This record gives sequence, structure tokens and C-alpha cells, in this order.
Amino acid sequence: MALWKRKTEPTSTSTSAAAPQKPVEAIVSPSAQGARPRMGRSVLVRPHLTEKSSVLAERRQYTFLVTPDAEKISIARDVAARYGVHPVRVHIIRLPGKHVRYGKIAGQRSGVKKAIVTLKEGEKLPFGVKT
Repeated sequence: MALWKRKTEPTSTSTSAAAPQKPVEAIVSPSAQGARPRMGRSVLVRPHLTEKSSVLAERRQYTFLVTPDAEKISIARDVAARYGVHPVRVHIIRLPGKHVRYGKIAGQRSGVKKAIVTLKEGEKLPFGVKT
């Protein structure tokens, strides 16, 4: 079953050398077009500094909070552009929001998306490890 069909031109029996035919264009699904450009905004929200992230920083792995639509490639590009380092690997973690209660009122906190960026050997960022 085809979800996306190609546009077709009606065929004619007469051949005209003066009238060139237009090329047939394929309809591309929205998911195949790729992500939209971010128009100059960074996908990095802020560094995520915790006890665990300071332990990871000793191994050249730094943790950042990122926007929900961030992808690994855009995260690596933003880290390289902002800090002047060379990311080797990017891991993404999605954490769901917690259910909370304040007396009778129940609610839910917002979820976050984190990225753990591994840097090239010998490079480090100015935060994460207290020396």
C-alpha cells in the first residue's frame, strides 16, 4: 500500500520537439525532509552540574541540559562552536517528569532531556571538576 504517490504527467501521443516536458517530482514525506533549521538558537540550555556529572567530567564526559528537539549532531556542533573543543561521542537521555503532591493538589514536573558529551583525549571544559 503506497502512502506517497508520485505526480504523473498525462501522456500524449503526439511528440512535439518545441515543447520540453517538465520533470516528474516526487512527493516526499515530512519525516524524510529532515529537521528544521534552528535559526541561530543553540540547542544547549545549560551545563548540568551534579555530583555524578563531576565524576563523569574526570573521564572527559560532560553533561548538558538540551532542548526537547535537540539531535546528537546539533548538540555536538553547538558544543564545538561554544567551547572550541572536539566532541567524539554524544549520548542522549530523556527523563520523564515526576508526579508530585502538595497537600491535596497533585501535579507533574516537566521532563528534561540531557546529553552526555565525550570530548577528544586531552581536552576539557572549564567546569565540572573541582580541583
